[in-house]
Amino acid sequence: MPSIWGDNINRGAVAMQKVVSRFIHNNSKLSEEEFTATLVTIIVLFCASGTGIYGSIVSGMTGDHTILISKSILDLFTAAIFACSLGAVVSLVAVPQCIIFLILFFASTVIFPLTNDVMIADFKACGLFPLDRKTARSRNPFGIS
Repeated sequence: MPSIWGDNINRGAVAMQKVVSRFIHNNSKLSEEEFTATLVTIIVLFCASGTGIYGSIVSGMTGDHTILISKSILDLFTAAIFACSLGAVVSLVAVPQCIIFLILFFASTVIFPLTNDVMIADFKACGLFPLDRKTARSRNPFGIS
């Protein structure tokens, strides 16, 4: 199943590049394979990040948008860095990102009335665990304890 997702992401990246190349000619010095691999990397980076997924769900459940605002500020600078090598196609990554996060947002608004305070507290506790683990790993990159 992972290869099916990977193939679909690759096809989507190539399609996004074709759309952009009609309007803006890319002067990238990357080969086509490197270009596609980098584009797929940023699609996954922006659309499947834990912060975005968790932020969308929390935003839908509680109305607290601070996590998504923080992520958008970080994504702005990350996109600017990638745009230096890939060009204007980076701006189209916002389309699948918006679709994924809106689905999560609206799904959480539907699920929220079916939950209780204990379930929400458990979700927040488990939702923050991966973020804390990433932070701990960045402080100790070699895993030495």
